[in-house]
Amino acid sequence: MSLMKIGSLALDNNLLLAPMAGITDTCFRRIARRLGAGLVWTEMISATGLARRAPGVLEALELSPDEGMVAVQLVGSDPRDIAEAARIARSAGAAIVDLNAGCPVKKVCATGAGASLLRDPPRLAKLLGAMRAAVSCPVTVKIRSGWESHKITASEIARVAEESGADAVILHPRTASQGFRGRADWDLVLALKQERAIPIVGNGDICSPEAARDALSRTGCDAIMIGRAARGDPWIFGRTRAYLEAHSPPSPPSLSERKEIMLAHLESSLSRYGALAGTKRMRPQLAWYVKGLPMARWFRTEIQKLSDPRSLRDAIVRYFARLEASCLSSSWEEGCPEA
Repeated sequence: MSLMKIGSLALDNNLLLAPMAGITDTCFRRIARRLGAGLVWTEMISATGLARRAPGVLEALELSPDEGMVAVQLVGSDPRDIAEAARIARSAGAAIVDLNAGCPVKKVCATGAGASLLRDPPRLAKLLGAMRAAVSCPVTVKIRSGWESHKITASEIARVAEESGADAVILHPRTASQGFRGRADWDLVLALKQERAIPIVGNGDICSPEAARDALSRTGCDAIMIGRAARGDPWIFGRTRAYLEAHSPPSPPSLSERKEIMLAHLESSLSRYGALAGTKRMRPQLAWYVKGLPMARWFRTEIQKLSDPRSLRDAIVRYFARLEASCLSSSWEEGCPEA
């Protein structure tokens, strides 16, 4: 466990929440920070939409003081748009502006943005240079190891990024063509750390405190970014921090803690999006919260039928009442019956 700096910005710790579309909105970011994340990322935001001040895009930029420092991730291929978007993000309170050069989604890459920048280092340099000139806060870039397995370009892209003014590089060591298949190649994170002077952040397959420890010790990277493992388990940041500091087996959250956070997340989402949209948005997230718990299948089936906030709240309370009665405990234990 260590403190770290990105540019002039000092972070509480080196455990970062990865940007995830449809997940890392202000509601989830506040929870992740509360439970131990050192820095949180927004969902990917269109630089063109933000530069043109499109209402829906501006809403995605909503930041809350409860989130602490926030990195705003921008995606785009036009230097003028990316510069203007960076200025708007900074004015909204962004502590860091980040360039997405790793999204493999076809409709993103078709515009020359996202992971397609791995095949166009000059354009990547122009975008980062435009961001660097537009804002005084730290600028970062999130990349993948390359477009496909026979052409790994992480080293070249990281060099271009540093030369273009980036204050840190975040590497997800899978290729764009891999998506999330296969294993992340953390040897590439190690190589970048040895090559570059700026901070290197590793991202990919960090699903437990033990995996975080192994990644940090193996590569010497400055920080790790946790993404999919935090869905439904924002406690992973606090558990990992405790594990790295105390070297003791981390404890899972109690049932009462799980219920409290699920209800708080639901209320935050309802307040942010309204009853209908908030309920719809929360159903899959609530299902993630109970993954691995007894009677999880019953709960997932139950909430898929619900379309109003009151019923969803009642389902959460009812589920934990059944679970506590079944386990005869206030915390989940091995051996509780699966219903």
